[in-house]
Amino acid sequence: MTESAADAESPTPSQGSELMPYTPGEQAPPTQPVKTGRPIAWVALVVTLLNLIVLAFAAALTWQFGLPYLERSGARVDTMRERVSDQTRDLERHGERLASLEASQGELKQGMRQRDRNLDTLDQRAETLESAVASLTTRVEGGRRLWQLNELEHLLLIANERLQLSRDLDSAQAALVLAEERAAAMNDPALFDARNLIASEIAAVRNAPRVDRQSIALRVSSLIRQVPGLPIERNVPDAFQPGETRPPVEGPVADAGRRAWNKLVEIANKMFVIHRTEEAVHPLLPPEQAYFLRQNLILQLETARLAVLQLDGANYRDAVNEARAWIERYFDTDDRAVTAAIEQLDALAGERVRSNLPDISASLEAVRTVMERRRAP
Repeated sequence: MTESAADAESPTPSQGSELMPYTPGEQAPPTQPVKTGRPIAWVALVVTLLNLIVLAFAAALTWQFGLPYLERSGARVDTMRERVSDQTRDLERHGERLASLEASQGELKQGMRQRDRNLDTLDQRAETLESAVASLTTRVEGGRRLWQLNELEHLLLIANERLQLSRDLDSAQAALVLAEERAAAMNDPALFDARNLIASEIAAVRNAPRVDRQSIALRVSSLIRQVPGLPIERNVPDAFQPGETRPPVEGPVADAGRRAWNKLVEIANKMFVIHRTEEAVHPLLPPEQAYFLRQNLILQLETARLAVLQLDGANYRDAVNEARAWIERYFDTDDRAVTAAIEQLDALAGERVRSNLPDISASLEAVRTVMERRRAP
């Protein structure tokens, strides 16, 4: 509004000075200075009054129409303040919650760090446990393998004992077959040489000559049952008759001497019995001791039977020969039963009881070598 008033009060070309027309090419005439003074002061005063009037009018309008708006705006401001207060309180609560959440998050992070440490500890324990389990597994496998090797060694020991001590080829072969099956089930490359030796020993034992011990033992047992019926020898008389006496001497002196001599000879014949023989003299057994004579023969035959069961050839031959000599010495060789017993003893003496046995100790030594290697640290 002031600018329009100023424009209205400013002089116009018609009011000030006349403007001369200007043509190009001509020099412009000099302008005359404008006179200032009291008219300008009046213009300023008028402008100021107009401004005051406008302000008063605006204040009246504002008072009339703006007060309710201000009141509504104040209410709105109060409402906004309340909302701001509520939001501030909400923000404070959220801040507290956030702080609580941050605290909880811190505790959670601490718990997670503790959990991570616990997990690391568990991992270490798990690794330690795995190492222990692996070591235990190795020991268990090694112990189980050693136990199987011990079983294999025991079977081979049985085979050697049955062959060397009892001379039982069948039992030794059975033990070797079981040992070969155990070695095959183990499937251990370290037992390859031992398995080859076991197979060779099985073949050697299978091809070894067998002795029919049962048949020979039964024949000896049959002879033992015949002993009580064998007659004892009775070819030595209990007393001898005296031989012929010389003819008596004639004459009185001869009669007296002859009678004295005859008396002495008669007394001597009653006291002593003289018997001349070219054969060896054997002691006579009284009838009540014949039982012990037969028991002695039975004992010799039992010794022979036990020796044949044990494949003890030396003791078997000694027992058979001693039994035969005992029968010839104390039994009646003229009797048919005694003669048959002697013939049976001769046949038994010709039986082959002992045979050459193979050596099956190599496989046992091979298994023991493997066991020593397994036990070595």
